[in-house]
Amino acid sequence: LPIACAGTVTGTTVGATSDAVPTCVTTLNTAPGVWYTFVGTGQSTVLSLCGSSYDTKIGVFSGTCASLVCVAGNDDACGLQSSVTFTATLDT
Repeated sequence: LPIACAGTVTGTTVGATSDAVPTCVTTLNTAPGVWYTFVGTGQSTVLSLCGSSYDTKIGVFSGTCASLVCVAGNDDACGLQSSVTFTATLDT
């Protein structure tokens, strides 16, 4: 699912399945997850799940599905919810 700059996405993990996701600062394969895409602007970027009504984890990857590269990850930045700040590579 795509995310636009300055956009807000409302989603759910209901019906999601667990993936064999590599660790990215935190373990990510402990519960079902949802994948989103984001095209980098070359600027500092914040992706936040703060305000969610359940415990969250977030992992940011570049690369391909077969060769994921961890960019940033977090568990519990704001209570039980997660947030990351990273410099997004332009057009990646």
